[in-house]
Amino acid sequence: MVDAERKPQPNNPSHDSILSWLPQNPFIGPPLPAWMNIRWPQPPASWEPQSPRRYVTKVTITGSPQAEISSPVSTQEVAGKELASKRAAKLSQAVPTHLVVDSLLKLKRHKRLKQSSLCTYEKRWRHFARVFELMPEELDPILDYLAQFDGETGRYKRDRQDLLSMLYQHAVTRFGMASNPLKGVDRPQVTKKPIKTLSLEQVVLVDSTLETLTERAVWELLAGHGWRQVEVRRITAEDVCNIHDGLIWCWGKERHELTPILPETQALLQLMTDTLPNKEPIFQGRRIRHGQTEPLGEDGMSQLINRLFSRAGISYKGHDLRRTFATLVQGASGNEFLAMRLIRDKIPGQSERYINYSVGQLREDLERYSPLRLIRKAPARREQDFLVETGESRTPRPEEATQNMLQA
Repeated sequence: MVDAERKPQPNNPSHDSILSWLPQNPFIGPPLPAWMNIRWPQPPASWEPQSPRRYVTKVTITGSPQAEISSPVSTQEVAGKELASKRAAKLSQAVPTHLVVDSLLKLKRHKRLKQSSLCTYEKRWRHFARVFELMPEELDPILDYLAQFDGETGRYKRDRQDLLSMLYQHAVTRFGMASNPLKGVDRPQVTKKPIKTLSLEQVVLVDSTLETLTERAVWELLAGHGWRQVEVRRITAEDVCNIHDGLIWCWGKERHELTPILPETQALLQLMTDTLPNKEPIFQGRRIRHGQTEPLGEDGMSQLINRLFSRAGISYKGHDLRRTFATLVQGASGNEFLAMRLIRDKIPGQSERYINYSVGQLREDLERYSPLRLIRKAPARREQDFLVETGESRTPRPEEATQNMLQA
């Protein structure tokens, strides 16, 4: 019994109230009657009921203290949450594609590659970055991306795969990517097409369909000199002004070198450079950006050449003109070495040029055997006895070169 005259002190628990905790605890015994006016101690704050078969979920309600509600969670839900967390962690470690592209282009510029090569790299990689914001780590999406480049020969798809493999290898080396998904993937097989060349009759036909000064200049450089299309697009006004003794500087595929040029072609180029600055390319496109005409690009050059072939009613590619030049020169001169030297390509059976051929002699041979001179002096030949392959297709094997020399 508690003394009725003794008043309880809730703020300062007395010895009696502490001793009375045991019988008053609701988890052990029933509480005392309320009329007794004795404080009912609470259980320790650290205590909370738990069940081994339930997960405790905390729910915060606005305007009220945090409450804990226990709810059952299935094994499938737990596995789904773990998978989602793994995916989130994987995304947090993914490499942004544009950062890899920027870094690799910086290294390519440090390597001092040609501007045209840098533009090609950037164009291809930026296209991949627009499709994939993050570098895919699985092979399937990459193969789906490459499936759109399904050309007739497979060369385009193979080139794209090589560029992507280069990009992924840089991501592994510099950005800590786990692995290169394209490593070990076989390159697409390329189907080689038979060499196509124009006959002298077809050269005469195309030569008669030229309409503008630009078309005439491009035609003479491609068909009359055997230049590559990219070499034609690189000619600047300064290069034309520096022509001396029938020689012009050509920004070739492998080197910057002097090469002969026909007098009539030189006159055409000089007409086109009257009002151009020295560093300006002489061949301009149709697109105008920021009030200025852009230089003739790869697509613009292809469209120009296709227009020439369309007017003549024949079906060829731009690079066939380079093969035509080499074939016609070899057929007229009987000298395969001369044909390959005039187009500044590798000599069959040799990896480098060991023979120092006089540029003066090259100029004389060009004036004598250029298809532009042949169509004005020699009758057209319907069939060619020889076909010369350039370095862009296939260099003849040593045994083939030897057999051709013995037959000659």
